[in-house]
Amino acid sequence: MNPTISVCDDHESLSRQAADRILNALGGKRDLLLCAAGGSTPLRTYQLLADHRAHSPDAFRSMRVVKLDEWGGLPTEDPATCDTQLRMRLIHPLGLSDDRYLRF
Repeated sequence: MNPTISVCDDHESLSRQAADRILNALGGKRDLLLCAAGGSTPLRTYQLLADHRAHSPDAFRSMRVVKLDEWGGLPTEDPATCDTQLRMRLIHPLGLSDDRYLRF
């Protein structure tokens, strides 16, 4: 698979394009493994995916997520961790079970 580089005019169009690419990939591979990052940049993409789930509850039934990154030096229970953010903004809104969320 050759990567495609796209230039977007703003964060909203970038987020929509990212969500569309994830949904298209998921359409071809129901047990898609998504490598998800923490931080503010992907939050709108995660919201768009959660919005899609509201209309298609089974869309993410087999999807898996692996956490890409984590802040160094934070205790695991700290609310500022990438793990906490991904759980609140992606894992729970998509209805993913803990066995489909891989983290370190």
